[in-house]
Amino acid sequence: MNKKEQILQEIAELFYVNGYEKTSIRDISNALNISKPGLYYHFTNKQEMLFDMIYDFIEGTNKYLFNELSTLKTPEEKLLCIIINHIESFIKYPARMRVLVYEAHSLEDDYYQKFKQKQREYIAVIREILQEIMERHDSRRNINVVTFTLLGMLNWIIQWYEPKGVVSPGELAEEMYTFFINGLKNR
Repeated sequence: MNKKEQILQEIAELFYVNGYEKTSIRDISNALNISKPGLYYHFTNKQEMLFDMIYDFIEGTNKYLFNELSTLKTPEEKLLCIIINHIESFIKYPARMRVLVYEAHSLEDDYYQKFKQKQREYIAVIREILQEIMERHDSRRNINVVTFTLLGMLNWIIQWYEPKGVVSPGELAEEMYTFFINGLKNR
């Protein structure tokens, strides 16, 4: 991990705990024990910090996921892979996932548009896989509702799931997959 990536991870923790709006450059400088000029060596402003944190994260997870999906044959296998990937990302990078889900709306202008483009790429892949499953099972559900229901279900684990709790990440993925796929198959 390079210095900038390490700084972003630490800033993610601050945004995770305090929220983007309530975290000042001074707070970041003090918490990381880096002077303001030291921060500005890596970033032009707080917006760029948020953007880099979110964009780099979503770009990396998309790249990894899309590579994994290319090795799978059935849309059902791909759906399970998406669910597992989402859960693993939450477990490995809870601060980054929380910032992505709860703070991305704070991005402005070009930063926001670039983020939305990456988000649309992710959603398009999910939509395509779900559409294929629905066609295989002659399901006539609304693809937008189905897609965003899955995303809502996956993003909500940030609120309640405890990875070291009673349900293992693998069990959670299997339960979510089974619940979702059965819902798609039933008319």
